[in-house]
Amino acid sequence: MTTAVEFSIVLENKPGTLAAAAEIFGNAGVNIIGVQDAPCSGEGIMQVLTSDPVTAEAALKKSGVQYTRREVLLLNLVDKPGELARVARAMSNAKVNIEGMYIAMTGQVVFSLNDLAAGEKVAKDSGVL
Repeated sequence: MTTAVEFSIVLENKPGTLAAAAEIFGNAGVNIIGVQDAPCSGEGIMQVLTSDPVTAEAALKKSGVQYTRREVLLLNLVDKPGELARVARAMSNAKVNIEGMYIAMTGQVVFSLNDLAAGEKVAKDSGVL
């Protein structure tokens, strides 16, 4: 899998909201395989990759939670000094903007890009796809 569906959910910054969001997926039998949560202007932005995006999206719709979805690129970077810099520079040279990134529980690096197709080509040319 080179791409995945990422769901973004805005969470109120108070105890229990992260638990409630995670329960939406757990109660639907969907495994979270990548997640990050960052504060933003008094709210939290939870970005989630799941084992089953179709079921996850149905659960989100049923819950009434506001969310967005987008395709992201999953890359297998080597664990060595300079590897992230090498790939980021290759993306930059190709005019691909990295809008966000985090590491999934699979060990893959999740990249949100302004141009997914161009990013995939850069990743293939860089040997990380």
